[in-house]
Amino acid sequence: MTDSRRSAHLSLAYSNIGHSTMHIMTVLYLTVVLELTREWQTDYQDLIKLWTFGSLLVGLGAPIAGWLGDRWSDAKMMVLMFALSGLGALAAGLSDTPDQMMWALAILGLGGSIYHPVGISWTMKNAENRGRSMGILGIFGSIGVAGGGVVAGGLTALWGWHSAFLVPGVISLLFGAALAYHIARGQIVDRKAGHGEKPGADAPRDRACLPYHVRHHDVRRHDLPVTADRGTEMV
Repeated sequence: MTDSRRSAHLSLAYSNIGHSTMHIMTVLYLTVVLELTREWQTDYQDLIKLWTFGSLLVGLGAPIAGWLGDRWSDAKMMVLMFALSGLGALAAGLSDTPDQMMWALAILGLGGSIYHPVGISWTMKNAENRGRSMGILGIFGSIGVAGGGVVAGGLTALWGWHSAFLVPGVISLLFGAALAYHIARGQIVDRKAGHGEKPGADAPRDRACLPYHVRHHDVRRHDLPVTADRGTEMV
């Protein structure tokens, strides 16, 4: 396997993992909040509001994340996504007050804002079979959406609500560290848009746009220049 193909395969793997991670992280609080109503003796409607700012940042941070991905690095922005998501989750797990939880969730939401504009672009730049790759990416995203509640609920039942944030937070940081390691070793490199296209893939389509007599006439044999838009031969 060439270095370029290895980089593409690693990039797609991390993009898929990142999609699941992002969706798991952004639904953790929606399950944990049920336990917090009992432990903090606070109404559900007051606690659920703590996620408002973070959830807004998931969308509001996306344009600048995409801009940075295009002008700086998709791969390094994904490292930042894993890092911010992990740090936000750790901060949430260590929160003792609603204000601390709100700011922790804001960090988590900001990390989540990076994935869709950067991760999807990253996938498209590295995929040879884009339709299949996007389908696989969608499966990983669905696993995250469906699994987030299971992860949060299971960890809360086992070790308390703090662990529902701390364990995923540590795992996200480990993924970020692993990705940073591959980038530092040169095993993952950024690709420009269109790099994943197969060479010459557009040639038949471009040729099909020419007039019929130009497509089927051996111009080189007569060494004549061709003006395709007018369908004429000129000496």
